[in-house]
Amino acid sequence: MKKTMQKLKDKKGFTLVEVIVVLVILAILAAIAIPALTGYISKAQEKAATSEARTVFVAVQTLASDQFVENPTAESIQVDKTTDTSNTVAKEVEKLSGQAVTFTDPPKVSSGKVTYFKIETSGGYIAAYNNGKYTVTKK
Repeated sequence: MKKTMQKLKDKKGFTLVEVIVVLVILAILAAIAIPALTGYISKAQEKAATSEARTVFVAVQTLASDQFVENPTAESIQVDKTTDTSNTVAKEVEKLSGQAVTFTDPPKVSSGKVTYFKIETSGGYIAAYNNGKYTVTKK
């Protein structure tokens, strides 16, 4: 019995079977964790797109409020008196919000309030605002 105990004490390191068992356990944990983490990443990107749309909404609403004073019947935002393109609105929104904006559908206004717009976000999503609700879809 003493000889067996002495041999066990003299052994150093792991056997091949022990190493393989640990690797299999790690592989199983990775197979479970990676899909879960991917879901969290996409949810975070969607929330970032919604946040970007909210920032754009504030900027567009600021423009709409300023113009409502001058023209209460306007149903769209005019940045200058000659054109009403989403490109010029995007430039003005960019100045106010500090972020680049690409409108896929230009903003619509009713009684000085923004009711609708759709933008392409920096994360590759399309974010839409429609009467108080934000929706985000993958591009």
